[in-house]
Amino acid sequence: FTDANGCTISDTRTVTVDAPTPANAGTDLELCIDAPNTVIAGTPASGTWTGPGVTSGGIFDPTVDGIVTLVYTFGAGSCLTTYTMLVTVNPLPVANAGSDFSRCVDAASFDLNGLPAGGTWSGTGITNAALGTFDPATAGAGIHTITYSYTDPVTGCIGTDQLIATVFALPVVNAGIDTALCDQPFPIQLNGTPAGGTWTGANITAGGQFTPAGVGSTIVTYTYTNANGCTNSDTRTVNVVAPVPSNAGPDLEACIDAANVVLNGTPAGGLWTGPGVTSGGVFDPTIAGTFELILSNGAGNCLVRDTMLFTVNPLPIV
Repeated sequence: FTDANGCTISDTRTVTVDAPTPANAGTDLELCIDAPNTVIAGTPASGTWTGPGVTSGGIFDPTVDGIVTLVYTFGAGSCLTTYTMLVTVNPLPVANAGSDFSRCVDAASFDLNGLPAGGTWSGTGITNAALGTFDPATAGAGIHTITYSYTDPVTGCIGTDQLIATVFALPVVNAGIDTALCDQPFPIQLNGTPAGGTWTGANITAGGQFTPAGVGSTIVTYTYTNANGCTNSDTRTVNVVAPVPSNAGPDLEACIDAANVVLNGTPAGGLWTGPGVTSGGVFDPTIAGTFELILSNGAGNCLVRDTMLFTVNPLPIV
């Protein structure tokens, strides 16, 4: 340095040039959009990251699909070095499980069809994950969520979709208790619950009128379909027996002044009806004429009757 008086002096300085430490962001990454936050480790440690979706510490959040450029910086001043990496965020494939459906619990199993083909199924009632076989009986009555998962063969990303499977229980059907009827040719109405079902079997109409046609046991079936289209049935045994015949005995006659007459019909315990007779079969011949007396035994379909004539003769006029 030379000052104003022309005097000169000098000094020296040593400049050391070092090779910079290169920053290294690592290899490019490929992630699915639903992947968790990813820690990206650059070298040397303690560098700084910049770019879309990344924190300065290297935590990358893959929330937007596409290709983003991330820069890793290390050092400062003239020793600052940078390294660029590309992160590809792949979207999930669009999976379609199809429409919701409903079945009765006794329906046959069937295969579901998801798109794109080649995915897997899971959920209550799925018995074959690859085919998507759904068995209502295995699922049981209720509302079930079924999931279809498809993996993109290129990106490895998995897309899912769900449907609702509703399985209806069968109606509770009651054909009634087993019944004993007598072999008499007039119809007897059978009733099942819930009302509105259909009867099938020998000697019975769809509406439930059973007409005995010979001694023996007959099984009849009551079938009912509810509002969900589910059908169930119940059976009832009808035992047809021969009725016990009622016998009022031979016709009788007596004079008008005779004592009360005890009628002896069979079987014992029947009910007598008619003019001048008690229910127990005591006839009072107080009026001249011929009277029809009826003996009834049994009840309902087994009710049988027999008739006798009792003639009350007047006294002669003397």
